[in-house]
Formats: sequence, structure tokens, C-alpha cells
Amino acid sequence: MKIIKTCAVALALAPCVSGQDEAREKMEVMERKTSLRRSRVRQLFGFNIFSGEPIDYSNLDGGESLAKHYEETVRKGSKSSKTSGKGKGSKSSKGKGSHDCYEYDDVNPSSKSPGNRQLYGKSYNQMRRGAKSSKGKGSKSKGSKSSKTYNDCDAVPTAPPTAPPVIANLGPTAAPTPITCDSQNGRLIDIATISNEVLGTGNTSPAEAAALDWLTNTDTSNSCADGGVAMRERFILALFYYRTDGDNWVNSSGWLSTNDHCTTWFGIECQSPITQDANVSRVYSISLNENNVSGEIPSEFSMLSDLGILKLFNNQLFGQIPGSLYELPNLIFIDVESNNLQGTAFNDNVMKATNLLALRLSFNNFQASSIPSNIGVFTQLKQLWIAGAEITGQIPPEITNLSELEQFFAFENKLRGTIPDLSTLRNLERINLADNQLIGSFPESLGNLPSLNRIVLSNNLLDGQLTTSVGNLILLEEFLIANNTLTGPFPSTEFSNLSRMVSLDLENNEFIGFLPNYSDWNALSFININNNGFFGSIDASLFEKQDLQRVYFSNNTLTGPVPYFGASENLIDLWLNGNFLDGTIPNVDFLPNITEVLLSDNLLEGPMPQSICDLRDEDSDFFVPSFEFLHADCLPPSGTDQPNNQCDYPECCTTCTVGKIAYNR
Repeated sequence: MKIIKTCAVALALAPCVSGQDEAREKMEVMERKTSLRRSRVRQLFGFNIFSGEPIDYSNLDGGESLAKHYEETVRKGSKSSKTSGKGKGSKSSKGKGSHDCYEYDDVNPSSKSPGNRQLYGKSYNQMRRGAKSSKGKGSKSKGSKSSKTYNDCDAVPTAPPTAPPVIANLGPTAAPTPITCDSQNGRLIDIATISNEVLGTGNTSPAEAAALDWLTNTDTSNSCADGGVAMRERFILALFYYRTDGDNWVNSSGWLSTNDHCTTWFGIECQSPITQDANVSRVYSISLNENNVSGEIPSEFSMLSDLGILKLFNNQLFGQIPGSLYELPNLIFIDVESNNLQGTAFNDNVMKATNLLALRLSFNNFQASSIPSNIGVFTQLKQLWIAGAEITGQIPPEITNLSELEQFFAFENKLRGTIPDLSTLRNLERINLADNQLIGSFPESLGNLPSLNRIVLSNNLLDGQLTTSVGNLILLEEFLIANNTLTGPFPSTEFSNLSRMVSLDLENNEFIGFLPNYSDWNALSFININNNGFFGSIDASLFEKQDLQRVYFSNNTLTGPVPYFGASENLIDLWLNGNFLDGTIPNVDFLPNITEVLLSDNLLEGPMPQSICDLRDEDSDFFVPSFEFLHADCLPPSGTDQPNNQCDYPECCTTCTVGKIAYNR
């Protein structure tokens, strides 16, 4: 960058006519640069950056005074010759021979290089360092003895005809105070520069003006000794705060305080730099889940070069995810689930984030998109959460290239076709593809993934028989395949090996066979085999499970007695209706969490035990307010006046049936 120095110096000159046009041209250049400086100040600051007072534009000629004040303050060293110099040139002339020296950059205004940090017509580096200090030599610079000789022309004087115009290589005539990043002037220059880099040259919004005001007038303790890293980060975080209604966040502890944002601002974590060699911490994690953050994700986050983790789950975010965010080289974890984001879940920008370990985009207002065929670029991805994200089309076979994948959640979408062979995903632990339109048989490959502990394929169009290889998944805890058209014998023997089972849901299929032997399923909490063709008796060990909460065995062909269930303190629902159970209804102890007991449409005989009715009696010591539904065959069959199960209605039983007929009041 070429630095041109134009000094208003009285020289011994020939008639000015020969150089008058050139001098006028140089003055016009200076005026344009000065106008640029003033315009930029008016644009960036809606307040006085020196006093902190709001600007009354009616009294400042549209900001000219502020711009001039800024300009003069930055350049104040050039006029210090009144007091600092001891030589002949140190005396400041009040007439036409003044030694004021204006420096400006001879820059290319069309340059788009990031390194071209133009500011008010001066380069960032030039304004940061100011004019070089020269306490002795500068006071005797050339031309100082000519200060009393001036021609009668109004233009800047030109050099004598025998020599080229004296423009370059004229040093300062005084010793200005150097501008450092810790000084007021240097700090203001840094703020203006950072604002220009972050916000560009457009008009500032109220939120941007508020962030700039905070950085200038409140956060004054922060210096630029780290190269401006902390100042830039704090400005970007302040922008985020003001744009997303930070005053109404659930937790904004520490935000916008003068304390270190890395250690005291809620949800912000820093670490030593990854991409830079500066000895300074940088923002690495922003975690504000469920914090009532309302607004758009700022594109300025992409300037946090070491940002690796962004967690904004369950907030009020809208707009699109900035494409530049995915270009951050260290981004490994993004969670923006359960917001109101628009656009599409998958686009070209997403596929640039090849270092991602977790991509969580579920439940937003995305437009329809499909899983791209180049999904395999995420070779390090461990979590792919795209549930409720308007995903259409088929699951591409390239998904099998995600060899590190541990969790694949794509439920509540519009996926079609078959589930590809996933046998290469040896690290897969959880897969949830429920509520789609998937067809074909149950994937044999799932039974060969030793790390699987959760399989959820409910509410699809799967058919055929269930593979026996599922019995190999000794870590399996949840197996939910309800509402398909799976048929054939259920592999009860193989399932008996799954001792870690917590939830089993086979509802609304066409399975036949015995119930699995669940005697070793000590962690069982939920079991649902409604509407199938299971037969055999209910093993009493079922109700010995301490964590058992819900049992749904309706509409099968189960036989034998109802096991004693009265000691299951955590039991909430017990559905045994629509079978061929016989014998009497057992007494119970106290069931403090019970809500529903359905015993109707069976072959049970005898009265409803008083111990069960006491759970519904408000005057009883055993009253359970949550116990709302008790169904039994307490309606007399046709031609008789004696029901199968005597039960006071509605004081005890809430629904009385006989056969398939319900009698409700």
C-alpha cells in the first residue's frame, strides 16, 4: 500500500500557475478521503464514541462535527509541534505556512481483499500506530525555514520548475503521542475496525447499535492486547444477545458484564486456540438449550473461528441456519432441534461440515428435502438426528459409509422404500425410523450389529417374518415395532436371551406364538402385545419386576388365571381385556400409581375384590385419585340377572361389559 504525504508547507516557489492543476487535484483527493472518514463515523456510531452521549443530529450538521472530532483526535499528534519541538521548525505558524501534515492511503477502492482494512480513509495499521515519534529530528525537517514565504495562489504550493513536486518523503515536523491498543483512541479505532469487519458497511439495526454502544461505553475495561480476539468475540456475542431478546432469556447470568466472557457468561466456554498461534482463549462452545432464545442464528457466529459446539435446542429460533456456519473448520456438534427454523435440513452448505460428530436438526419448519447421496462425507459423524424434518425419498445406500454412526433418528418423516443393508454400521447403538412409509421385510442386518440397544420401527409398512437374529442383540433394551404387518411365529425363545429389555412393543401386528420368557428381564418397564395372536398363560414373574409400569395384553388368546399383581407399586396400566382368562380376580395390596385396570371380555368369575374397589373409594384409606378406569364383565348376560363379575357401578367399576357389549353411563 502506497502512503502519500501532502504537507501544507510554504516553499520557495516559482509562479504557481504551472503546478496549480496538479495541486488542486491532490487537494480534491484529500477532501474525498476526509469525506469518506466522516461518512463512516456517522454510519457506525449513533452516539458520541468519546463522551458516550447520544448524538443530536439536528445540531451536528448530519454528523460532520463528530466525524471531524474523530479525525482530529486520531491525528492530534501531528499538531503537537506547538509544544514538543525545540528546533526552528517546532513553532506552529497560524498563517498559511502551517506544518499540518495529512496522511491518507492511496488504496484501490474496488479491492475486495480481506486484508484491505480501510477505515475513514486510513489503513487499520496506519491509524493504529499513528505517525512515528520523532522528538528531535522531526523538528528540523525540510521546508520549515520557508514557512514565512508564501505565494499569492490559493492552491497548495508546488515545487520549483527545476525539481519535481515535493510530495513524498517528508517526515512529520513534530513528535505525536503513539496510539496503542490500550489508549482511548487506539481502542476506539479497534472498535470501529471490528464493527466494520463484522457488520460491513450497511446501516446498523437497533440491536447492532445497542451492541456497539455496549462495547464502546460499557465494556471499556477490555483491551486489544490479544490482537482484538476478545473484543471481537464479545461484540459478536453482544450482537447475539440483543438480536435474540437476551433480557428475556431464562438464564442470562453474566452476559454483558465486564467480566471474562469465557468464565462468567452463562453457556459460554473457551479453550486454547486451535487455528491461531495467539496465546489467548477463544470461544469454543455456546450452549443455551431451552433458554427462550428468540430470533435468528447470527451469521457472525462464523467469525468465531474456533467454535466447535453450538447447542440451541428448544428455543424460539427462526430463519435459516447460516450457510457460513457449516464452513467453520472446527465445528463438531450442532443441536438446533425443536425451533422454528426454515429452509431445508440438507443443502450444499451442510455437506461442507465434514468434521461433524453430531448433527441434530429435528423438529423445525423445514421444507421437504431428501438425504443426499453424498451423505457418506460425514465419515466421523456419530449422531444424525433429522426427525420431523420433512425428509422424503429413500434412505440412500451411501448411509452405510458412516462407519462411526452411533445414533440415527429419522422418525416422523416421509421416507419411502426399503431399509438398506446396515451391516457396516458396527458402532450403531440406536436407530429410530418410526412413522414413515418404509416397506419390505425387517432388516436382517440389524440382528448383526452387536452394539444395538434400541430399535424403533413402529408405524411403517413392514411385512414378513421377524428375523431370529434379533436374539443375538444381548444389549437390546428397547424393541418397538408396533403398527406394521409383520406375521408368522414370534421368536420367543431367542427373545428370552435379551435380559436387558426395558420396553417391548409389538402392538397391531399378526404375530402368533407363546409369550417370550421374561423371567430374566429384571429391568422391564413397558410391554405391549395388544392385537396379535399370542397364546398361553401369563407368567407370574411378570409382576415381580420392580420397575414394571405398563402391561398391555389386550385382544390375544391368552388363557389361565390372572396372576397376582397387587404388589407392583409402580404399576400404572394393566390391560388384560379381550382374552380367555379364567378364574377369579385376585386381591391387591396398595397400588399408589394405578390408573387403569381392564379385565373385561374374559371368562373371569366372582365379585370384584373389595381391595380393588377401595382404591376408588374417596372415603377409604387406600384411595388413589389417579385410578380412573376399572372395566369388568359386570353386566348380566342375556336371559339372566347375574353378571359374571359383581361390581358396584359406577362407585367401583367405571365400565361394565358382557361379551363385546359395553355399558357406560
